[in-house]
Amino acid sequence: MPRMTTKSNNTPGPNALASALHLLTGRDLSTRRLRHKLQQKGHSDAEIDAAIERCQQLGYLDDLRFARDRVRRQLSQGRMTGRRLSMDLRQQGLSEQVAVQAMEEAATEFDEGKVLAELVARRFPDFSYPTATARDRRRVVQFLQRRGFPLDQIMTTLTRKGFD
Repeated sequence: MPRMTTKSNNTPGPNALASALHLLTGRDLSTRRLRHKLQQKGHSDAEIDAAIERCQQLGYLDDLRFARDRVRRQLSQGRMTGRRLSMDLRQQGLSEQVAVQAMEEAATEFDEGKVLAELVARRFPDFSYPTATARDRRRVVQFLQRRGFPLDQIMTTLTRKGFD
């Protein structure tokens, strides 16, 4: 079967839409990430724009859906929250508006305090704040801060009954 377009170096290659569909098979990507991957494959900007528009029309490419799924996954696994999660969404190429909307929607589904308590119980099952050394306290608090939890929420969770 003849190829529809050629790469910039004049060697035959699949068209941008076929490449985009292949990249979107099995997982979502942000529009920016898909654009970057198609550029790496040597497709022209016009081909990329047309492929992205068609993928959006078909419902295969949706930044808001990608953001919602990523936020839910990260929150449910306790991987990140708050500012850290917002920063991650921006690194994925999502606009601030999309990131904020996805995080606001997830806030109604997830209780950060509960996610934090479950993460501490899972990662540090033998941790007791009152009896822990200063080094262990710092280690646990810094781990949780890197995940994006605010310090006041961390301290409230660690010092309340159940972790003492």
